[in-house]
Amino acid sequence: MTKTLPTTQSPDVSPTHRLLAMMFGTVQTQLVRVAAQLRIADHLKDGPRSLTVLAEATGIPPLALARVLRALIDLDLIQEPETDQFICTPEGELLRSDTPDSLRHYAILTGSEWIVQLWPRLLRSLQTGTSAFEQVFGLPLYVYIQQHADAAAVFNDALTSISRQEAIVLQDVYDFSAVRTVVDIGGGQGLVLATLLETYPSLHGTLLDLPPAVASAQAVLGNFVASGRCQFQSGDFFRSVPGGGEVYLLKRILPAFNDTQALTLLCNCREAMQPESRILIADPDPSSSLHGRLFDIAMLGTFDGRLRTDAELQELFASAGLRVTGTIPTRSTLRLVEGRLL
Repeated sequence: MTKTLPTTQSPDVSPTHRLLAMMFGTVQTQLVRVAAQLRIADHLKDGPRSLTVLAEATGIPPLALARVLRALIDLDLIQEPETDQFICTPEGELLRSDTPDSLRHYAILTGSEWIVQLWPRLLRSLQTGTSAFEQVFGLPLYVYIQQHADAAAVFNDALTSISRQEAIVLQDVYDFSAVRTVVDIGGGQGLVLATLLETYPSLHGTLLDLPPAVASAQAVLGNFVASGRCQFQSGDFFRSVPGGGEVYLLKRILPAFNDTQALTLLCNCREAMQPESRILIADPDPSSSLHGRLFDIAMLGTFDGRLRTDAELQELFASAGLRVTGTIPTRSTLRLVEGRLL
């Protein structure tokens, strides 16, 4: 059956064509972002739709939208199983706005103008070890988003959607049932801590972050604060970390910092920990997937940070007076690394 949109997918694509497609990676990023902005996955959630129907729903002229759909088919985000009838693939379903595992906001972030400006400076970052973000904007990302409300909204929406998913993964693979207190270091809006407190009624938590983040966490954790099961601590974790925790949780924190900064943070954790305390690092694994390796490069360009292999974390832990006691893979992109005092 002849399809409305011919595509170029073939198992026999030449090395030249594969490399040329890689060179247009920026276009791929923007196509995924456009699909998210136009809510194409939402328009397809109830079944196949025609080009005309999609054009009406998105407000994009049919000829222009047909070009987008053709590319999205090659990216394996949508399919055309019957002539002029389009559906989402499993990957495309992740761009829906109404699913627990939605990556829609994350797609909008990664293609945002203030993010894509970084990558022409990647060579300079590799040569100097400095953040491309600071090269472009003259200040760190977290300072930038405090000064730009639109960017902050995009950034927070993306991280919130990821945190919701990773909080569920975290409780699925790590047993907090016997834990009395968790200190969530750099816990942002508190979604992970809230999920743990909801799941484990005897658990108490402390959220440590800078004042703007702590203020925003009130909406998520306010009920737990009122019941006495949670407390906020505004502060800089490079200066100190609150004591009294049985588990010190750092989710997606270490990759934003270079080794000197990461060592300072881990040393502060060590000073706060009791003999029975544990530290739990939850970061993407740089050695298990292409996503992990690309995320590592993204950390260099965005923060002057990095992901660390198991061996590199063991070395960093030892320098901070800690030892790795276990590594736990998850069904998400995260890898958990548990540590204790030496």
